[in-house]
Amino acid sequence: YMNWFIIHNIESYNQHSDMIGCKIRNNRNRKPFFKAFNNIKKGDEIIYYSTGNYLIIGIFEVVSNIFYHEDDVWKKVMAYKIKPKTMPEKGMFLDFKKLYKTKDVYFDFIPKVSKWGVYLLGKICMPISHEDKNIIKNAFLDSKYLISKEKIKIKKNSWNV
Repeated sequence: YMNWFIIHNIESYNQHSDMIGCKIRNNRNRKPFFKAFNNIKKGDEIIYYSTGNYLIIGIFEVVSNIFYHEDDVWKKVMAYKIKPKTMPEKGMFLDFKKLYKTKDVYFDFIPKVSKWGVYLLGKICMPISHEDKNIIKNAFLDSKYLISKEKIKIKKNSWNV
């Protein structure tokens, strides 16, 4: 299986905590706008990252194949069903910014911390190593990296899944 870093927003998670999605290219062929999204497979694990708030919501398992979804606020997306696998303690998120700026923490997918945003720019998903996933998983157990949901101000942004 593979590990994926999924870039959504907190609003998307609040709308569908059981799904990840990607807009389609066009109505005719229903392919994900971002080609890499099509490479996610049932059984893969995802790190659910909330852009704008710099939060990791949790690690989830993909429990479905890709499907077309248009029933609600997520209009015309390709989606996967997900279920929680490893989560921070209840009521908490992982402060990803604090984690990646820690001197002794190194992520393969963020070679230069000073340019970390460039690695995520224009992406909705990217594969990450087992080592990177394990750094995040272990950080769930360290309270210095956790932030209470009550302290989060939801930042509205221009896109949603």
